[in-house]
Amino acid sequence: MPMLANPSRVVVAKSDPFTPSPSPNRSKNTRLLLHPSRAEQRRGQRSRRRGGGEGAMAARSFQARSPKEESDAAVHEAVTLGLKNAAISGTVVAVPTLVGCRVLPWAKANLNYTAQALIISAACIAGFFITADKAILRNARQNTIGKIDRLLNEESEV
Repeated sequence: MPMLANPSRVVVAKSDPFTPSPSPNRSKNTRLLLHPSRAEQRRGQRSRRRGGGEGAMAARSFQARSPKEESDAAVHEAVTLGLKNAAISGTVVAVPTLVGCRVLPWAKANLNYTAQALIISAACIAGFFITADKAILRNARQNTIGKIDRLLNEESEV
């Protein structure tokens, strides 16, 4: 079987002997099946996220999420916010650290590359954990307030 230029997009499948072969290099029993490209797959994923396509009703579920799913969503949100804040805090700390190590005589003499990396990474780590902790505590507080509101509503109805 001949080697193809992009093997990730092409699959060789057996066909019946009556199907004409498009290329004289291949045998009569094979034909090419082209898979969708990555861009086409991404377009399909975007349309499903927007509510189109075959999975539209699955995405618009009217059922309440289980506590496990709530917890997973809260952790995912906390990690996302933590990563964003870590990138921001790392950038904010990196600029003066690197500039100071080139300009200030004390920093130039005492802060080698390892010390600079430790200063910047400490800021990133602190930004991540502080933000993630705040997000998790905020979600826990909202869940607790929601439970108290439900209990108060049940008591007032009785």
